[in-house]
Amino acid sequence: RQVFEKWLYQEADADAAKLVVQNVWQFDDDPEPKVREIVSITVHKSGEGSRVIDFALRFETVTKETVTFKGAVGKGYGGFKFRLNAENKPFDFFTDDGLHENDTFVTTTPWVDAVWTSEESGNRQGVAIFQHSSNPGYPHDGWMLRHYGIVGPAWPLEEDYTLVSGDSFGLEYRVVIHDGDTESAGIAGAFDRYSRDSEEESGE
Repeated sequence: RQVFEKWLYQEADADAAKLVVQNVWQFDDDPEPKVREIVSITVHKSGEGSRVIDFALRFETVTKETVTFKGAVGKGYGGFKFRLNAENKPFDFFTDDGLHENDTFVTTTPWVDAVWTSEESGNRQGVAIFQHSSNPGYPHDGWMLRHYGIVGPAWPLEEDYTLVSGDSFGLEYRVVIHDGDTESAGIAGAFDRYSRDSEEESGE
């Protein structure tokens, strides 16, 4: 289970609000921590018809044992997910390959945009999830697209990911909440800019 250790950062200004928290993972019957987790959430100032939220997660083994993030056939509910309001159904899911009409656990794409029509305004709205190019296995093969109202990457999918003592890895995602549909909101272009920025950050 996840156990809170301490806040590392809590600040806000005119451009963004940022929170960073440090947690550990441990078993109920064994108080020795196995993994240290650092979660960073940055909520950016809203722009014209959109708001960007960046998530960065870092995991480090803090035990002498190996730690395995388990994969499984048919896995989909683990990982970074966005739960959609079911009252907004029906949902349309778009990727870099276009519209996905069927539910799936597996599709290789760096981004997904879930779009619906607001019952109140009659306008199209959506939420997109972008993967950072530094994520292991990028772009993830596992994406959960469920038309009842859930979307997000499932990682690891079917293969185990094992860390030895002292190893660490990170996962980063950007969420874009937007007015309009995928095309009018410029989601593909927004992802391209995010991808270029992430590659520059990593020196690629």
